[in-house]
Amino acid sequence: MSTALKVAGRTTLAAAFVDLLPRPLRERLVGSFTIDSEAATPADVKEKVRESLTGHAHAELPA
Repeated sequence: MSTALKVAGRTTLAAAFVDLLPRPLRERLVGSFTIDSEAATPADVKEKVRESLTGHAHAELPA
């Protein structure tokens, strides 16, 4: 089982970052989401990840 990967940030930066990922990481990518990295708290990010992974049976997120 592999761990799902999500990329967060401003849309254009997230897309550019994904383009730079090595193939093994891109294969684990299940999507991305936009978030204000300057204003978001760690709890905000974790909640956004939980919301965005709903429906991905192979995705696991530690408590």
